[in-house]
Amino acid sequence: MNNVHYTDKGPKAAEQAPHGESRRPAQVKSLHFDIDEGWSHRDERVTGELPITILVNDREFATMVCSPWDVEDVVVGFLASEGVLANRSSLLRLDVNLEDGVALVEVEDAGNLPAEGAYPKRRINSSTGRGRMSFYFETDARPPSPVTSDVRITPEWALDLMEGVMQGSRVFARTGGVHAGILATDSEVLQFHDDVGRNNVLDRIFGRCIMEGIDLSDKVIAFSGRVSSEIVLKVAKMGVPILVSHAAPTELGLQNARQLGITVIAFTRHGRRFNLYTYPERIIGAVEAQAEEPSAD
Repeated sequence: MNNVHYTDKGPKAAEQAPHGESRRPAQVKSLHFDIDEGWSHRDERVTGELPITILVNDREFATMVCSPWDVEDVVVGFLASEGVLANRSSLLRLDVNLEDGVALVEVEDAGNLPAEGAYPKRRINSSTGRGRMSFYFETDARPPSPVTSDVRITPEWALDLMEGVMQGSRVFARTGGVHAGILATDSEVLQFHDDVGRNNVLDRIFGRCIMEGIDLSDKVIAFSGRVSSEIVLKVAKMGVPILVSHAAPTELGLQNARQLGITVIAFTRHGRRFNLYTYPERIIGAVEAQAEEPSAD
């Protein structure tokens, strides 16, 4: 495809080729908790997550979130599935800029473009004091305020909650085809929900709390899904300070969690261990363990 170009304008030279270093996971630090061995420091690898805004014939068309490799395949496939690209010959040009998260597309016939507002658009806000950018969808009326909460839980309670998530769904036990989630206080399970969609699990929790007038500022959510940027954003909108996950976080998910005041625990497994990535002050014993990090020497 000689009309497909990758542009890199900054330090992310590793991402300029679709099959190159963009597949290398980012390295982050975490506090690892094991029920037998206690706390230890870990260097963990987390996958990248890229918001990519597609402009078709100079019109902002849609924003999607995808893995930061083979982006041209995602863009072309999406446009074809939406009827914007009839075939290969109708694609006149595709410029993908991974640094800015933009795909500039020129097609032969733009008459099939859906009406304005049919797809999510992107809102980019400056990240205070970090020199980075925050990503939200334009459909968000306003970015959520950072969550502030003094709630604290024990590591053992986080492990117990995840065991409840993984064992609590009869549908999962029979089919393996749903996500599940728990809403809890620091000592009591309040709700259990399951659904085929991980976003839907959180929406079910939020909807029940709205209907019953439940304050979420001192609650914990444990759920089975990956901690992506959209999940963290949804949890922040709910005002929940602690998120415990069975699965992995993404780099952008952790960035959003730091900005939005969310404690993220992930890789919570077998009732024995987890990794703590952000706001350790809400997990009893974690701050003391963090202070014991060995020196670089």
